[in-house]
Amino acid sequence: MPGAIFGIAVFDRNLRIRQVNHAFTRMTGYEEIEVLDCPPHFLHAPGASSELAGRIYQQIFEGTPWSGEVQSVRKDGTELVVFLRVFPSRSPAGDITGFLSIAEDITDKKNYSALLEQLSQHDQLTGLPNRELLQQHFDQLCADHHQVAVLWLDLDNFKEVNDALGHAVGDILLQQVAYRLRDSLKKNESIGRISGDDFVILLASASEEQVIRRTLELLELTAQPLSLPEQTLSITASSGIALWPADGDSLGSLLQKAEIGKYKAKASGRNNYQFYESQMQEMASLRLAQNNALKTALDNQELHLCFQPQVCLQDQTVAGVEALLRWNSRDWGVVPPSDFIPLAESSGLILTIGDWVLDTAMAQLRNWLDQGIPPVTMAVNISAIQFEHPDFIEQVSCALARYRIPPQLLELELTEAMAMKKPKISEQRMRELHMMGVKLSIDDFGTGYSSLSYLKRFKSDKLKIDREFIADMDHDPDDQAIVTAIIQMARRLSISVLAEGVETARQAELLRRLGCHQIQGYHYSKPLPASDAASYIRQHSSPA
Repeated sequence: MPGAIFGIAVFDRNLRIRQVNHAFTRMTGYEEIEVLDCPPHFLHAPGASSELAGRIYQQIFEGTPWSGEVQSVRKDGTELVVFLRVFPSRSPAGDITGFLSIAEDITDKKNYSALLEQLSQHDQLTGLPNRELLQQHFDQLCADHHQVAVLWLDLDNFKEVNDALGHAVGDILLQQVAYRLRDSLKKNESIGRISGDDFVILLASASEEQVIRRTLELLELTAQPLSLPEQTLSITASSGIALWPADGDSLGSLLQKAEIGKYKAKASGRNNYQFYESQMQEMASLRLAQNNALKTALDNQELHLCFQPQVCLQDQTVAGVEALLRWNSRDWGVVPPSDFIPLAESSGLILTIGDWVLDTAMAQLRNWLDQGIPPVTMAVNISAIQFEHPDFIEQVSCALARYRIPPQLLELELTEAMAMKKPKISEQRMRELHMMGVKLSIDDFGTGYSSLSYLKRFKSDKLKIDREFIADMDHDPDDQAIVTAIIQMARRLSISVLAEGVETARQAELLRRLGCHQIQGYHYSKPLPASDAASYIRQHSSPA
């Protein structure tokens, strides 16, 4: 038996060891001399089932072989799992004379199987249950309770954290949030991670009030500061809630509806929750239909540009126009930009549409110049996806060359948040555009997370004060103070300032006194079709 790979032991009819092989001594740690004439009890692991041992002995003494898994223990106290086979030995007369046991150490196999099961049912980054295991928890909760709440919890602005700090830091953030939520779980609650920054919490609940209270606790817990490498960061979350059985009878349908509620929570300002309501499904279906229709809107000539004049406050002349995209759908009529621009961004259509907007705006400006209309700056909004695209600079250059537009007549509008998201890339792109002679403006200034040091490095030509601060500035001291500070700061940096959303003469006069350079809004003109915009420019241009 020296070459055997299985641990083999020969027992007499009284179940005492008479012989073992080398594999047995390697497996157990005992030398043969130490185990001879011993019963096998010393190999039983602490806590091993005595009932199982009794069944084994009974079966083999009755002359029937036995096989199965048993827990065993080595001489050094470490435990192992073996697959054991025991065969009775018989004399020529058929009497039992002893027993032969063959043991295979399957500890590594069992550990590997357990690892595979763990990996198949748990998220590798956080260790939380995945959807498969979450389904099991859901089934058990439904069997034991009359109502179960499915909470879809999604971190707010997580992509920006990943972009700004890197995926490694983003992973640490996800782990910390996961551990924090997991450690807060109460009886009859379960949590899983189903994708990216999306977590699902299952709650056995007696009432909606109980669900609301627990959801608020989880949102507050998520928002507490996190200790990340070299910094502390706070992040909020938005949650959608669906209830079993009221909103659906399967985890899949409830997740779909909880996700719809989550989108509503984000649209409502983030860091809040929304219960699923049937009309949300209708809105989600509408968004899907509009997204599909948007794919053919260009080919169907449903998209067009309007142009809103930008007026100099000192002499009331037109300095430029902003090209504004409009969608007149054959199915839904006029679709607001606030509805279809996010659809275009999420679907990737924004690149195609953005190229079309830039090309159409340059074509229109060339048309006006050829008509002898006084030259004005054409302001074009740029999406983050466009701005980050490797071919963006070349596309701008080609559009200018195609329509023979002087670069200084093109002004690209970037939002403050867009410029700050990847400041190094933004600085490089803006430097290249400046070298071409293209003007740059920071749109919605004051609503993002501005950094004055970056603002100086970006060397933008214009700041556009968001309409949020203009609407109430003539009777809200705080808004007026913010507008004043922005104008004074821009003046020191030699940056022009334009105020958006100016609707009254009083607002215009106040902005003029504060030193604002240009304004844009319904006080002077709404967005106009190209022909009307051309007439407006002629009528409000500086005398030749």
